[in-house]
Amino acid sequence: MKLIKNKEAVPPNQVLFHVSTEMTKHDVKSYLTKIYNVPVMDVRIAIWLGKIKKLPEKGYLVKDDDMKVAFVTMPKDVVFNYPDLFPASVREEDRNRLVKQEEENMEEHVKASKRN
Repeated sequence: MKLIKNKEAVPPNQVLFHVSTEMTKHDVKSYLTKIYNVPVMDVRIAIWLGKIKKLPEKGYLVKDDDMKVAFVTMPKDVVFNYPDLFPASVREEDRNRLVKQEEENMEEHVKASKRN
């Protein structure tokens, strides 16, 4: 199961998961309640069809894999907040590290161009 952030506005007690094609709504509910102790009121399953693209250089159609998703509704008093995987402090540290790395690469490039 993979947590997906829904592009549309949904209630704070509803969450969207990408699940295996073999899972049923009962499997999803028991998985969340028994392993993660999440109170689940309702589970709805849908299959999103993969996009069909035409490759311009080849001239034939290619279809992405279909995806099975589960819309999980929890009780009204439960509010789900998406985890902040990249807090501001970590982003700032990464940005500083990348800036330093780019400066070092630029210095190496200048040294290499002077040698030639």
